[in-house]
Amino acid sequence: MRTVDGPYLRIVEQPKQRGFRFRYGCEGPSHGGLPGASSEKNRKSYPQVKVGSTRYISADARR
Repeated sequence: MRTVDGPYLRIVEQPKQRGFRFRYGCEGPSHGGLPGASSEKNRKSYPQVKVGSTRYISADARR
């Protein structure tokens, strides 16, 4: 285990690499949601993060 001073953020699922970019409201309507890396046609997933406030993070939390 390693010690963390304060809150931490762990990325659980990355966004899918599809070339989407941030758009301002004046650029037109949204092009849909941001799918997660493991999203498939019949099983949607979305980017996820976990916020924690403990002082200790287990070794698998760094993945």
